[in-house]
Amino acid sequence: MNDPYAMPNGVLRNKLGITDHQRLAAAEADITRARLAMLAERPTPERSSDVAPPPLTCGISPGRNSSSDWPSRTAT
Repeated sequence: MNDPYAMPNGVLRNKLGITDHQRLAAAEADITRARLAMLAERPTPERSSDVAPPPLTCGISPGRNSSSDWPSRTAT
């Protein structure tokens, strides 16, 4: 099966045109390191380090759709 995200040699397609696994890994590490340095100097407004992220929720309110809300079934 052909992977549409990989080149024939298995390297992920990328905007840098790199076709070697090791060169791509090194470039990804360099880009990530540079971006982390930028974020350390100037955090983005919505992700400022002094603001806690909102809690994760599943979108279901407590007490709603609980098993007690469902009508009971009896086997026939």
